[in-house]
Amino acid sequence: MEKKKLGEIGEKIAEEYLKKKGYKILEKNYIPKKIKPFFGEIDIVAQKGETIIFVEVKTTSSLIKGEEKVNFIKIKKIKKTAEFFLTERRLLDCFWQIDVISIEILKDEKRAKLYHFENILC
Repeated sequence: MEKKKLGEIGEKIAEEYLKKKGYKILEKNYIPKKIKPFFGEIDIVAQKGETIIFVEVKTTSSLIKGEEKVNFIKIKKIKKTAEFFLTERRLLDCFWQIDVISIEILKDEKRAKLYHFENILC
């Protein structure tokens, strides 16, 4: 399966998981209007209670776990993009966090395993 299609499937699984857990999806595949080299894309922007959650979704069908692909540089880009999102929407005084959802697609078993790592900046 091609990488882009695998990512789309993972993001859909993550979105449904978050909705079932009571999260409100605010935006998907957020890219700031003013693109700068240090900005990236945020897969899902959600809200639960008063907290805005910026979710990085990593989907894999290999032995490398998705969460292992989220390194310091990726976290730094997500943080900058999250701060831009909050500034753009004048949400500077709100609580926010960055989560990682790792999805392992098990082709042989026709199912997926989902791991949710909350508030990875703590």
